[in-house]
Amino acid sequence: MSAVFALAAGVEDTAATRARVRLAPTEDWMLLDAKWTRILDGERPQALLDITPMGEVPVPVVRDCKACQEMANNMNKAKPRY
Repeated sequence: MSAVFALAAGVEDTAATRARVRLAPTEDWMLLDAKWTRILDGERPQALLDITPMGEVPVPVVRDCKACQEMANNMNKAKPRY
């Protein structure tokens, strides 16, 4: 997290990190790449965070949401396989 501290201190304007998250204790971990961009507004450090899932997009947390399911399915089809 030293990259994030460099943003907060004003040493850097952007930073890249990789992390894993899960949305619920019973869910699998997801690997994410994140690009942080420092926002220069006000006295408190702020950043815009752009997150990209590295694996397949998981099934949405919102149950019975057909639009959410279609988005996840379409994103998984479009993601290149290496």
